[in-house]
Amino acid sequence: MFRRVLVTIFNVNNKTSFCRRLCIAAIIFICISIYTTININPDIIKCDISHEIPCYRTPEHLRRLVKFAEDVTMVMDKLNMTSFLLYGSLWGVYRFHGPLPWDHDIDLGVIGDDNFYAMKDTLVEELVNIGFYVRDDWSTSSYKVLPANQTGHLGIFIFIDYYGTMKRPGLEPWLFSLHYRIYHSFPAWMAETPLPKAKFAGYNAWVPRGGREILKHLYPFTWRDVDLPVTCEGNGTTLQDLKTFMDEKVNIDPP
Repeated sequence: MFRRVLVTIFNVNNKTSFCRRLCIAAIIFICISIYTTININPDIIKCDISHEIPCYRTPEHLRRLVKFAEDVTMVMDKLNMTSFLLYGSLWGVYRFHGPLPWDHDIDLGVIGDDNFYAMKDTLVEELVNIGFYVRDDWSTSSYKVLPANQTGHLGIFIFIDYYGTMKRPGLEPWLFSLHYRIYHSFPAWMAETPLPKAKFAGYNAWVPRGGREILKHLYPFTWRDVDLPVTCEGNGTTLQDLKTFMDEKVNIDPP
């Protein structure tokens, strides 16, 4: 079908004028260029609020995030779901042994296997029963979990094994398939159980296999280092300052 359309457009024997064919070709080229440019942008599905992000949150806020992650993970473990820290939370593990100092949420990946889909309604019920509000975002195949009367939230992102590559299902990943292929996929072996654990402030959290290797897949152009918020640059706060802050104020094992 697509081939017939191209033949109709570009066939020199067609009655359509050369100028019209040229215009159609230009429109197709522009559309492809725009689509590609949008998809290779790592922040296409985010709003640029970097100027509003504080250099670091309060220790109380960060400890609540850690407890938040621990509580949700315990429920998922009870339901035999395979979950692990991901995205910014995984950056926090390898840079600060806890959440990113400026982070306002927790990122969890979960394997969308038969058990997950059989128990996902139970997961929502369990989380609601312990005081969380859960929103199902079908377009991105993810859940947003919010604690009652507290700031911050937790995202649960579903991944499915597509012939050896873990990918996000859903409408948005389909529409922006190139973007999600570049920034939201990784080799399936990294999610094989049993998963290792790593220190995440007050507890040991599940993380993907291979250590930092997964960051090369999620952040292919910036995986070597995490960018500090512009507010850190404005007040002269360094990476070492943030590490010291986390070690002294947040990453304290409970008594």
